[in-house]
Amino acid sequence: MKKLGRVILVALFCAACVMLLSACSKYHQVIPNKEDCVKCHSEAKPIVDVSNPAGALISNDGVINVTVSGNDGFSVCQVIFTKDDGSHFVPYSPMHRTAKAGETVQVKLDQGTWAICAGKDETPTSQIIVVDPSATSNFDGNLSLKG
Repeated sequence: MKKLGRVILVALFCAACVMLLSACSKYHQVIPNKEDCVKCHSEAKPIVDVSNPAGALISNDGVINVTVSGNDGFSVCQVIFTKDDGSHFVPYSPMHRTAKAGETVQVKLDQGTWAICAGKDETPTSQIIVVDPSATSNFDGNLSLKG
């Protein structure tokens, strides 16, 4: 009986590891700061400098009108890129904003690269926003996220 219990514990541990690794794909959960990555990963993730991230929205003025579908609100985060093309990233140092479902909340972002994240930690929806006054904007400043 003890052996069966150990087998079950090992199986549960392996399942938890698979779920944890799958959370580190394109849409990583939001972490409080850069150092927390080592709590989830046995080795350091590569950190790369990306000037033109894949799928990024470009804003000239940093004024973003965010609408989320859920009641959890959203977070404005800094980003760590883990792939050269910017397709994989870790959002960190969140500044949480409350919003009711369907409510639009305006945020003003400083120049730089940001992630707007909504949803639960395990399945967040994220969008990279690059604020650059000298770049050509590719959207109207209105962002809708599932949350």
